[in-house]
Amino acid sequence: MNEPTIAILVPFMDSNYGPAACFTSLLKQDYPHLTIYLVGTSATIPVTWNRDNRFQHLESSSLLPQKLGFLIQQLDEDFILLLDPHDQLDQSTSLSKLINLAQQQNCDLIMPNFVKLQPDGTYIFPNLWRKPEELITHNNYHFLIKSIQAMRVLPGSLIKRSLLIQVCANLPKTASSQTIIRQLCCQARHGIYTHRHPYIWHLLSNHSLPAFE
Repeated sequence: MNEPTIAILVPFMDSNYGPAACFTSLLKQDYPHLTIYLVGTSATIPVTWNRDNRFQHLESSSLLPQKLGFLIQQLDEDFILLLDPHDQLDQSTSLSKLINLAQQQNCDLIMPNFVKLQPDGTYIFPNLWRKPEELITHNNYHFLIKSIQAMRVLPGSLIKRSLLIQVCANLPKTASSQTIIRQLCCQARHGIYTHRHPYIWHLLSNHSLPAFE
């Protein structure tokens, strides 16, 4: 079985970030078929990382649906994963495990839970009363997005590039993240939610998980 390729998109819409933890976690990943794209303008991408040849630059001033769809049409990777520069992947094996899960279950959408990291260094782990994986269906996505904060944002999810292109093409350019997620959940051929491969969300005053719309 061929191993899929992954494009990691790290959006920099302004320059007020200190993304050391984000990039360190990316550079430790053991999955070999990975390309990291810094999305932003020359003014917003940190100079240090802009000069690192392990990263590629995608010029964009926004990641609204119309622009996001246009950007990923320029790529040829099989899967897309957005990583907010405030945050990080949990382990060096995070991507390889997600890809293995996608191949085992023939998924075009995997939405993981988040471990929250508070400014004092304390971790808040998710409630694990749920099954390790749950199928996302047209009937239950509304309940899941309402009860699971991690499903209200695009970062962290592994998305088949063709699915994301399809969804972005049919949304108004001002659609919110939760609107995009709703369409991803409804149009995915086989989407699942998992709590076994978490994404670490850094809880900051200017970076909090959104309320349910």
